[in-house]
Amino acid sequence: MTLILRACVSAQKRFLHEDFSNFGRVLTYAAHNNCNAKRFPVACNVRHFSTKDQDEKAAKGISEIYYGNLTKQIWGLKIFSLVTSASGLFSQPFFYTKAMESGNTGVVIGIFAAVGFFAVSTPILLHLVTKKYVTHIYYDANKDKYIVNTYSLFVRKKEIEFTPEDVVVPDITGMFTNCIIKGTPLFLAQDCFYNFSHYIKIMGYDKPIDFKLGDNSNSVDRTVATDTECKSHTNNK
Repeated sequence: MTLILRACVSAQKRFLHEDFSNFGRVLTYAAHNNCNAKRFPVACNVRHFSTKDQDEKAAKGISEIYYGNLTKQIWGLKIFSLVTSASGLFSQPFFYTKAMESGNTGVVIGIFAAVGFFAVSTPILLHLVTKKYVTHIYYDANKDKYIVNTYSLFVRKKEIEFTPEDVVVPDITGMFTNCIIKGTPLFLAQDCFYNFSHYIKIMGYDKPIDFKLGDNSNSVDRTVATDTECKSHTNNK
């Protein structure tokens, strides 16, 4: 438990340090641009290009166009869940040995089975809820393609390269889903896009509207058949 608390405190310190660094970048950017408020969002997004991976993407002409507001929270929650589950599993043999000395074997086995079940199922259930959340979206101007990022079970980044033609917007969206990209249900928050035009393009809102009035060929065929029957019945008379 002490190690878990230390990890959480160090993570919060790192996040606080990043926030102060980003605030300093905003002030510096504003000072050199005559405090133009319209340019503040650009300055705030500088932090997303601070890592080596982001620098490599920028060098290749790949720019970030989306950042999920819950990315840090989901990352921290998944890390905390994995650490606590691993600690519970690794500490079981030690506690099991101590508990067996009491002689109540049935109760001990039941308790440890329950602890093991929750230690394994909690990260999996958390992943099932958060795996659809999109953390980053990049735009490759050279290929005219997008790259979407999500978190795996062990908090590793998963990338899906796609074009707007690969996106399907279902008529009835499921839980935490508003689009399907290459068969993968995902959730995109429109407020997290730096440029709203990319959201319109990805979701296909720039395409002509299909009102889906239906196919009237069957009704036309029935009308023609009815007219033919009426004519044949008149001729017989």
